[in-house]
Amino acid sequence: MIHRLVALLPRSFRSLFGLLGLLAFLSGCGGGPIVATSTGRILYVATSNGIYGFSIMSTGTLAPISSQPLVTNSVQQLAVTPGIPAGQSTPLLLGATGGSSLLVWTVGGGGSLTQSTSLSCSGLGSSSITGVTVTSDSQYVLVVDGGVPGPSANLGLISFSTTSTCSTGASSIYPLQPTIDCAVSGSNPCILFLTGLTSLNSPLTPTTPLEIPVTPSSGTFGTPSTPYTCSSGSCPLGVTFDPTTVFFYASFTGTSPPSLQSIAPGAQSSTSTTTFPASAPVNYPCVDTVGGVVYTPTANGFLYASSTNTQGALSGATAVLTPTSLPVSLNMTSCAVATNP
Repeated sequence: MIHRLVALLPRSFRSLFGLLGLLAFLSGCGGGPIVATSTGRILYVATSNGIYGFSIMSTGTLAPISSQPLVTNSVQQLAVTPGIPAGQSTPLLLGATGGSSLLVWTVGGGGSLTQSTSLSCSGLGSSSITGVTVTSDSQYVLVVDGGVPGPSANLGLISFSTTSTCSTGASSIYPLQPTIDCAVSGSNPCILFLTGLTSLNSPLTPTTPLEIPVTPSSGTFGTPSTPYTCSSGSCPLGVTFDPTTVFFYASFTGTSPPSLQSIAPGAQSSTSTTTFPASAPVNYPCVDTVGGVVYTPTANGFLYASSTNTQGALSGATAVLTPTSLPVSLNMTSCAVATNP
């Protein structure tokens, strides 16, 4: 009977009934447009114009936080505490500016940043903090002085519980980006993977990275080794560590084309490689351990995302930020991912 009544209606009404039926069908089987929702994680990007923040969405896209930039300081490297350090109520974002101290911000609701007490390490050679990383238990911060090679002290280890004390060590290179692995080796010792330069002469050429045993509880540094081999001009510039996959992810700006490679602890070569456009001068990467994504910023205003898995495999790189994503095209130097408290 209903079918006979519908057939007697004008064509426009029959079309409307058809559309309503289609919508009901799609609703019943989970169809319809996918709505992007916030994952609760924030991506911070360091640029020549300050720090910008983006909410990581469920679709993999990035939604800018209002009032950009969040911080106007020019920052070379960023690091975030995975959890809440001793004496704090929220995660911390740390920024190395090349000065004598490390800038610190508390991460608030919605990804807002509030500057806190800065950290310093008086034992460093030239007191020029250019790189920073944090242990996965959020209890120690490691800084490097990129303006001096060994035998002068260019490595510093600070405990969040006693920030007035800084233990120092030395490497034979001008350090670039540090990242520390306490997940594979256990807490005694951890492995510091350190990229660096042989000199500060232009053009800057990365050298063979070092792996250095570090015991945070005693503040001691062991003897460096060079298990990963690379040739001149094709050594990694930046590196980040993912405790969920136990791989290091290193950016290579000297390769043609530039690339991101996954490196197992102690491995002689990479496990997987993804490449970027030849015009992309890559900088220091960071990893979203929850989302399984490595972000690689570039000097020409692009930010690329590559998904990974527990075997260290990398997907193709997708540009998630472009020069038009910000008011002006900026040199994106570093990044860090925080969990919104």
